[in-house]
Amino acid sequence: MKDKSNPQLTERAFISLERALQHSHCCICRLVRETEEQHIWFLLYEHAGDPPLRRRFDDASGFCHYHGHLAARILLEREMMSESAMARFYETAVMTYREALQQAIGAKRNPRAAFRGGKTPGVPSASLCMACESSRHAVAGNIAALLRILGDEGHRLDYVKSDGLCNPHLALAVQKADADAGRFLLGDHERRMEKLQNRLSELLRKQAFDSHETPTAAELASWADAVWRFTGVEWKELLVRREDAKTLDRPGHKGRQVLSPSMGES
Repeated sequence: MKDKSNPQLTERAFISLERALQHSHCCICRLVRETEEQHIWFLLYEHAGDPPLRRRFDDASGFCHYHGHLAARILLEREMMSESAMARFYETAVMTYREALQQAIGAKRNPRAAFRGGKTPGVPSASLCMACESSRHAVAGNIAALLRILGDEGHRLDYVKSDGLCNPHLALAVQKADADAGRFLLGDHERRMEKLQNRLSELLRKQAFDSHETPTAAELASWADAVWRFTGVEWKELLVRREDAKTLDRPGHKGRQVLSPSMGES
C-alpha cells in the first residue's frame, strides 16, 4: 500500500502504524519513540567516525536533555554498544565548548556580555539536536499515514478499538486532516475523554472517607491515563532491541507491551 499523493508514505509506514494500534497508549508516541531509539542507535553504532555528523553534533552542543538521557540508556542497555561511541561524539563537543569558554575568558569585556552576543555555548538546542530532527520527521510521517488509513472503514474500527492519540498528537492530526477525518477524530476523542472523566470522578467518589466501595483497576489507573493524554507517553524501558529489528515491521508482529495496558478504557 502506497499513497501516490505522498511518496514518503511507504508500505513499512502503514504496517508500523497497524502494529502500533495494537498496543496501549498513543500510537504516534510509540512510533516516534521507536524512531528515536533506532536513530540514536545507528548514529552511535554506525556513524561515530563520520566527520560531517560530528560537526553537526558539535554545533548543537550534543543531544538535548531528553535525547541525551535516552542515548545513555541505549548505550547501557542495548546490545553491541560501547562507551567509546558516545565518547567519540562528545570528545569534539567538549573541545568546541572549551574553545567558546576560552574566548569568553579572554574577552576584554565582561564574560557575561560575550555570552549574550550569540549562542550560549554548551546549551543544547532542540532546534539543532539531530534526534529531535528525526522525531519531527517521524511525527509528520506517522500522522500522514494515520490520516491516510482512516479513509478506510476497517481501519477506523481498528482505531476505535485502540487507545487513540494523546491530546498533542490529536491536535496535530486534526490540523492536517480533511473535514471528514477531522470530525471523526474529534468525535472519537470526545468519547474517550468522557469515559476518562467518569473514571476520574468514580475514583474520587470511591476514595472519599464515607465510601465503602473499591475502585476498579481502570479507575485506579485513570490519573495516569490523564497524564499521558495531556502530555504524551513516557516509557520506562527501551521499546526496540536488536532481536526485534528484523520483525518489528512485519504484519502480525505485536511487539512488547509497555506500561499499564488500559486498552479500550479511555
